[in-house]
Amino acid sequence: MRLQLDMALVRSSLGHGFAVTRLAWNKCPGILILMLLAILGADYLDLAAANQGLANFGLLLVYNLASIAAYGAVYRLAAGDDEAGAQGLGHWGFQWRALEGRLLGAALLLVLLFVFAIVLVVFLLLALAAIIAYGHGHELTLSSPAAIGAELGLGGIVVMLVCCGLALAALASLYLRLCLSGPASAYLGKISVLSTLGLTKNRVLSLLFVFGAIYGAMVLFMLGGEVLIAILFRLGADLSGLRVVFSALYTGLGVLVVVPMIAATQAALYRSLKAGHNPTEYPLESGEKD
Repeated sequence: MRLQLDMALVRSSLGHGFAVTRLAWNKCPGILILMLLAILGADYLDLAAANQGLANFGLLLVYNLASIAAYGAVYRLAAGDDEAGAQGLGHWGFQWRALEGRLLGAALLLVLLFVFAIVLVVFLLLALAAIIAYGHGHELTLSSPAAIGAELGLGGIVVMLVCCGLALAALASLYLRLCLSGPASAYLGKISVLSTLGLTKNRVLSLLFVFGAIYGAMVLFMLGGEVLIAILFRLGADLSGLRVVFSALYTGLGVLVVVPMIAATQAALYRSLKAGHNPTEYPLESGEKD
């Protein structure tokens, strides 16, 4: 696999993603607010250690279904259709039509695929560790750090660490190769997961830069907040309520900014790669008003 960094694609995708994110705040704020309230409610139940179980599950279910609807709303806005409502965009982003059904199906397929991939990787790593341990005259138990050192030896530990790193890199690369399954399923009128592998071939580095920039900005914001908290702590400030405020602020940033930005950037990347880096030339392809 050749790694190519297309900075023009990175810049255009991020720019288009930010523009659509601003549009999403105006056109579909309701579904984003519902997501935020649901996840904050689930966090509150965890902190309160009360009424967990069914209520927490219900809030997380609302959050996940609302996130599907939010992605559907952003994908519609990213299509560049001035009459987005005619394409199925509901009031304030509340809609559940065929497009959302396809997104849910694609998400479930991705989950199953990654569960299978992770189980396979763990099995292969354990098999390799057992072979190394057998070569040292031991059975593999991994019962304690001392046992690991005795069973694998220093060289075996180094080999396992390298293989674990390669496995994580392979899983991350697979995620990036399949990350455009959402907009593909939205725009093609059918659930499309593995078909995006051809579209993202040799684009892993560009995709890594795009999504790394988005998540990296959020991490820097969070680090700034933690530095501020540390400074206030050194000054003797009461941090009991401040940490709760910052936690809610981080959650709000993730839901209200990162989620629509990821969806909008995915749509821009997909449509750019399908239409020669010109996102405005790739509207919804399905004939239905979904």
